[in-house]
Amino acid sequence: MTIVSVQEQFEGRLGFLRKAGATQLVDAYRYFIDTLTLFHSYFPDHVLPYDSAAQAQDSILSGKYKPVKSMDRRIAAIAIVHSATLVTGNAKDFGRIMELPQQDWTVP
Repeated sequence: MTIVSVQEQFEGRLGFLRKAGATQLVDAYRYFIDTLTLFHSYFPDHVLPYDSAAQAQDSILSGKYKPVKSMDRRIAAIAIVHSATLVTGNAKDFGRIMELPQQDWTVP
C-alpha cells in the first residue's frame, strides 16, 4: 500500500464527512473509523512512502508519460522504487507506464 493510496482513501472519507447531512453524519464517521481500523489492522508497517527516491522517479515518469494523472504517477513511482508489483483495477492508466510491474486484479 502506498502513502498516496492512503491519502486518496482518506480524502474520499473526509469528502463524505464534509458533505454529510444530519442523517448521514453517524454513518460518515463510522466509515471514517472503519477506514482507520482497516489501515491500522492490515497495513501497520507496510505503507510505502513518497520519499526523495520516489520523487525522483516521479519526475522521470512525468517527463515520459504526460497523460498519466499525478496521483497515479506517484503511486507508480513508489512501486517502481520499491520493486513492487502494483495490483490494480486501473490497467488503462497504469498500463501506460512500461517500467511498472503490475497485475490487474479484475482479470481472472
